[in-house]
Amino acid sequence: MNTAPLIKWLSAVVVAVGCWLIVGPPFLYEAPFADFWSDLIVGVVLVGLAAYTYARRDQSTSQWSAAAIAVFGAWLVVAAVLWQTSAVLHWNDVAAGVGVALAGGISAYGSRVEYASSDDSGDSNGDSSDDSSDSGGSSDGSDSDSDDSDSNEDSSNDSDSDDSDSNGNSADDSDDGEQSGN
Repeated sequence: MNTAPLIKWLSAVVVAVGCWLIVGPPFLYEAPFADFWSDLIVGVVLVGLAAYTYARRDQSTSQWSAAAIAVFGAWLVVAAVLWQTSAVLHWNDVAAGVGVALAGGISAYGSRVEYASSDDSGDSNGDSSDDSSDSGGSSDGSDSDSDDSDSNEDSSNDSDSDDSDSNGNSADDSDDGEQSGN
């Protein structure tokens, strides 16, 4: 599944919301001091993270930056409750926060799905490395360490069982059997 266009589109939306947070509430409305700085800082961070997510295509960076976007979106919702603002600023932060949190979460999940599907397609094309080396053993029987330890255990058991009969019972076990039979 190719989620790259969706991730790029969501990143562009987050950049637009971040630009709104930089310009809108701090300068167009009379925001209280804490809300002013919260919206300004979160807006700048969102623009930076969303631009980074838009530009990067490897899974690890795209996924963590999208997850960070979701966290900052959640902060906008929490900040809307914390700061005593007007109804317009309150609902502006709630709407922006919910939208950004959803966009960041979907982008993080989409980059995870895209990375997982690229791994699957790499295996089917034969581009991946040999998996037998990852499992700690090989399928061609050249894993001599475990074979040697098994044979060493067998030989040590043989040397310890000098007093045993052909059924593997020790001399002590056979004595118990003879005593119970008398």
